[in-house]
Amino acid sequence: MEANVDSTVIKIQFYSPEVVRVVKSKQGFTYEKKSLAVVKDAEEVTTTISTDDGSISISTERLKVVLNLRTGAVSYLSADDSPLLTEIADGSSFIPKEDIGESTFAVKQSFKLEEDEFIYGLGQLQNGKMSQRNQTVKMIQGNKDTFIPFMLSDKGYGM
Repeated sequence: MEANVDSTVIKIQFYSPEVVRVVKSKQGFTYEKKSLAVVKDAEEVTTTISTDDGSISISTERLKVVLNLRTGAVSYLSADDSPLLTEIADGSSFIPKEDIGESTFAVKQSFKLEEDEFIYGLGQLQNGKMSQRNQTVKMIQGNKDTFIPFMLSDKGYGM
């Protein structure tokens, strides 16, 4: 499924009933998406699509993804409609930049976490913290830090 919200193109693709890939990009910006993290081929997944008051919901038997068509915010819910993760309204930004002579973007994305939720992962960080919640992390390889663009919540989801 693909939708345009303002100048952002949002693509939602299920790889299995419990694995979904959401890609946001600027409208008119061409790119070839080769992921080092996503190596699975998409399966044929049975989905149910519904629209409701400015949003589109795509559901499998394990997961529901809701796209707010006004703000572009994406929410993830379990099969019983329990919230897993919600993007903050207008929480995505694309700031044009140049990287080694190539036009690209610095990207930022913000999510709401549950009050007592812990976030683990992101690689080998020398910040003395087990949970990365409320930490500012620039994912740039360094002498002491090794970044792995994956995080895991104690609620059971990963991204």
